[in-house]
Amino acid sequence: MSAQNGWAERTHCTMMDWAHVICSSLNLPMNMWGECTLTSAYVKTRMPTQPMAGRTPFETYYSQKPDLMHMRELGCQVFMLKQNDNP
Repeated sequence: MSAQNGWAERTHCTMMDWAHVICSSLNLPMNMWGECTLTSAYVKTRMPTQPMAGRTPFETYYSQKPDLMHMRELGCQVFMLKQNDNP
């Protein structure tokens, strides 16, 4: 049981490190910390792991490879189209 706890703690540490890197590299305010943490968890579940023989956790759970076409670079510019409500 303690070996599993150590693995979980290392995984948690890795995701927190990733979140810190995301926040600091993009100069994000601290109120975005939660989003950075969720992003690191999202990416981690879509990366191949050695214990799963090169499969991703997503692939193991859903029995299909994850679709990564929607992923974009963090911090990239976006533009929003505001449509006029008046015809």
